[in-house]
Amino acid sequence: FPSHDKKGELGVILAATSVGKSSFLTKIANNAFNLGFNVLQIFFEDNPKVIQRKHFTLWTGIAPDELPNHKDEVISRVEYIKNNFKNNLYIKKLASDSYSMIQIKSMIRKMIADGNKIDMIVLDYIDCVVPDKHLGDEWKSEGSVMRSYEAMCHELGVVGWTATQGNRSSISSEIVTTDQMGGSIKKAQVGHVIITVAKTLQQKESGLATIAITKSRIGKDGVVFENCKFDNAMLEIDVESSTTFLGHEENQEEKRRQRMKELMDKRKEKQQVN
Repeated sequence: FPSHDKKGELGVILAATSVGKSSFLTKIANNAFNLGFNVLQIFFEDNPKVIQRKHFTLWTGIAPDELPNHKDEVISRVEYIKNNFKNNLYIKKLASDSYSMIQIKSMIRKMIADGNKIDMIVLDYIDCVVPDKHLGDEWKSEGSVMRSYEAMCHELGVVGWTATQGNRSSISSEIVTTDQMGGSIKKAQVGHVIITVAKTLQQKESGLATIAITKSRIGKDGVVFENCKFDNAMLEIDVESSTTFLGHEENQEEKRRQRMKELMDKRKEKQQVN
């Protein structure tokens, strides 16, 4: 994934509902912290204890539900991190649909003024932020929120990550594309990097997902990571192989041809029996 030190740049995770946007963003925040960066993770819909447990799981490899049964191990690991890491991971809960980007920037400026260094802001997620100004058009307002976030990251000299919801068609898609972004497409125009996550019903049952880099101003885009391990509970995201969008389409066509051949072979076998 893109470097954590591209200050002023904005990354966006695009996925349908209940796919794992919060898990993905928490993974990014945790990884950046582990690399030595100061990270502020802002969230609107989760309970702070849930986010905290996700970080504990990433640090210990123990499932969230099992953490209470391994209390001593968890405490030992957290104490080690506190004592050996000079950087900080801040988690901040805000009320959904109550904060504008101006208010969020004011809060962050106060944190910085109090001596808290911040290298990355992870905002979970952009659709929960209200516009600073109502432009009379919902789509324009949504676009303005994303632009305000980008401007804030540039002004503060930090990396920004956020997520946005896919539309209805993204729910059943094998690959989510930028045009399946819910609401204003202007949100896609602002992001420097857009990573999409798609899960079919079969992939959900198998703990898999198809991840695609649909836009990148800082590297290669049009890359698909098909059937990656995506375990929401353990926050394991493992990208083992990749292909291009064209390659993915060719793979899907080959699978369709193979299925058709299997059906024809079965029909021939049935005719021979009869």
